[in-house]
Formats: sequence, C-alpha cells, structure tokens
Amino acid sequence: MTAYQQIIQDRLLTSIEKCKIHAKRLQYAASQIKELFPLTVDKFNTISEATIGNIDQMVFRFTKLQDETNMNFHHFNYISKND
Repeated sequence: MTAYQQIIQDRLLTSIEKCKIHAKRLQYAASQIKELFPLTVDKFNTISEATIGNIDQMVFRFTKLQDETNMNFHHFNYISKND
C-alpha cells in the first residue's frame, strides 16, 4: 500500500466514524418527534420550538450523513481500483 493509499484508507475510516455519530444523533432526534406522526393539521399548528429544533437536527444530520456516505464511496472506489 502506498502512502497515498494509506491516507485515503485513514480518511475512509475517519469518515465511517463520523457516519456513525451522524446516524446516532439522527436516530435520537427522530425518537424525540415520533409522537408527531402521523402528522395532522392540529399537530402541525401546535409544533413546539423544541420539536422544530429536533426536526432541524434530523435534516442537518441526514444531510451530513449523505455527504459523508458520498465521500466514503469515492474513497472506497479509489482504494478498490488501486489495490
């Protein structure tokens, strides 16, 4: 394994750890708003700031998880082609 491949592999492992953190926090935020679903007009009209914060956290973590997953794909693809 070249030094560059080692760097890519290390980045991949770090990125996987980040994915685990994002997934864990996404799961926590989802558990905090489960009573909101199924969403009705009444529930929508009475959403609290805390619930909005949890929804925001879910969107943020989902986006970060997508970004990291995409990066993992590129790193893995490089390693597998150059191994």
